[in-house]
Amino acid sequence: MEEEGNQTKRKELLKAGLFSASLFLITYFAVLFITGLSQLYIAYDFDIPATFYLQGTIFHIEDNDQLWTRDALTSVLLAVPVSSFVVSMSALFAFIVRKQKSELVLLATLWLLLQSFNMTFGLISENLITQTGLARVARLQGLSQGAFIITVGLACYFMIQFGMFTGRLMLAHVPHTLRTHRYMTALVVFIIPWLAGNALVLALNGEPPGLKDMFVKAMMGIMLIPAFMVKLPPKEPTAKSPAYLMWLMVLTSMVVVWLSVVVLKRGISF
Repeated sequence: MEEEGNQTKRKELLKAGLFSASLFLITYFAVLFITGLSQLYIAYDFDIPATFYLQGTIFHIEDNDQLWTRDALTSVLLAVPVSSFVVSMSALFAFIVRKQKSELVLLATLWLLLQSFNMTFGLISENLITQTGLARVARLQGLSQGAFIITVGLACYFMIQFGMFTGRLMLAHVPHTLRTHRYMTALVVFIIPWLAGNALVLALNGEPPGLKDMFVKAMMGIMLIPAFMVKLPPKEPTAKSPAYLMWLMVLTSMVVVWLSVVVLKRGISF
């Protein structure tokens, strides 16, 4: 009986791990395209030439160019965190109103929430700490260094609270076998896909990772660690996803990664 229980646990962990790793990659590129194209469109609206690459959006004008008006700077640089926040709230709303929850829907929602929330508060924190991007908008609004520190602190606080929420959400909906091994489950569902997925994304960039890329990706860890600390919530009804969907997600993630790299290596511009 014990051997049979261990085998069931290993199967459940493998299934959850493959689902999670696949959906990490799919949601990463989904959020990347949504936020990148949003920023590209707003830059186009202000006649600012730009190209959207795998590493992000490159603007083909100097920082002191006259095209960077107050409205243009604020709108273009806020496009990524605002659009990603809209994505996170939309994903959460869709999950709440959906009556029938499944493992696939759960993990897709969790990673969509984590990816988009990180591109909101994680990006804001990174920009203010490294004095790039949104720090220009903050200086334009007359914010002091003290305000920068307070903003970063609040952003980290929101990320911790959000991480506790996603941790409880995950533990409430996973099978009973995984609930009884919650620390291993958090490791397999969150930490390993996060580390492996980011390693793959950084390798695909084709150049040594910069401090900014490493910083933003590391910020997600603030939201993942609380999953090891939250109290075990009551079990919520969740339908098991069939095994073929797991392999379909693995295949889909490979196609999504390949297509994204092919398209973004060339760049997208309007």
